[in-house]
Amino acid sequence: MIPGWEAGVARTVERFGGVDVLVNNAAILLLAPLTQIRREDFLRIVEVNQLGPFRGIQAVFEAMKRGGGGSIVNIASTDGIEGVKGVSAC
Repeated sequence: MIPGWEAGVARTVERFGGVDVLVNNAAILLLAPLTQIRREDFLRIVEVNQLGPFRGIQAVFEAMKRGGGGSIVNIASTDGIEGVKGVSAC
């Protein structure tokens, strides 16, 4: 399990007896021309917006499985579906 996520899941299981729901609702946005975005900026956006939900799902999987299932809700912006001027690294 992922450090940080592991602690959060463990505290949740300890306090509430399991994990029933995960809502992935975190994202960051950088408004800048593509030519001005640094590699580090791009990777940070990908890490938060794409890898973050994936890691959260991995972290709760076993606890949800032990509890007989659960619900995972992934919330996304329409910026991920349609290109928007100045939003070059979604």
